[in-house]
Order: sequence, then structure tokens, then C-alpha cells
Amino acid sequence: MNLRKYVGVAVGLLLLTFSAHSQGVKKPGIGPGRVVMYDVKFDGSDASRIQYVYLRLTLRTPKRPDQGNLPGQLDTVGFGISPDGVFHVSYAIPPEAASGEYSVSFLASVPNNLIQFTYAEGDGLSLPPVTIENDSSFRKPHITVIPKT
Repeated sequence: MNLRKYVGVAVGLLLLTFSAHSQGVKKPGIGPGRVVMYDVKFDGSDASRIQYVYLRLTLRTPKRPDQGNLPGQLDTVGFGISPDGVFHVSYAIPPEAASGEYSVSFLASVPNNLIQFTYAEGDGLSLPPVTIENDSSFRKPHITVIPKT
């Protein structure tokens, strides 16, 4: 009798776990200071002309009201190609990043930035969004100005 009760509880917990996973439970977002990393490679006749790659994270969900002035677009500096022929791109989430879901895109440029290409969702790029959770807030303070004569 006791064994039946334990088996029932175990099966119930297993079903709850499976149900939560099948309903698309979101994994928690990353916070400021955490690093996102990507290895970027190009192929084709002009691939060797790419000199720099930039990462851009663009907020695609509404900002929280208490984060209205925090940036919703995050850009990196340019990353050059490494000896192994790969652009190793990394970005530490800054403390002023707004919370939400960000789309991931890359900009590639040739010397002197005369030609730039954007690789975004729908352009053959299919990456999961980056979800940022940031407890910071900054509300626009009220201003009082008293003219002096």
C-alpha cells in the first residue's frame, strides 16, 4: 500500500515537471555583468574582406515604466578576426540595460567601414533572443526652475 502511494506521488511529480516544460516555461534572464558570446564565421567569395563584426541587441518588448530612460539598444565595439578565422564576439550586459527580450543582430564591415552588412532575424540569422533581467530603475525626476533676476 505504501509503495503504491510513493509511486503515485512520483508519477504525479513527473507529470507536473513534463507539463511545465511543455508549456514553454521561460528560463530566467541574465543580469548586468553577465557575458553573451558568439563565434561568427563568414563564407563566400568576399568573406575574407570582412574586417570587423559588431553585435547589436535590440529590445523587442515594451520597457518597464520605471526603466523608461534606460537604453533599449546595446551595441559592441568592433571585433576583428582571430587567427583561427573566426570573429569571437562577446558583450558584458551593462548595468543600465533595460529589462526585456532582445533580438540579436550583427553588423559586418570592410576596411574603413565603407561597406557594411547587417545580419538580423529573417536574413538567414536564426538565434534565440537574449532576455535581460535588471532590477535597476531610473525615473525621470521632476524639475523645478526658479528664475533669478
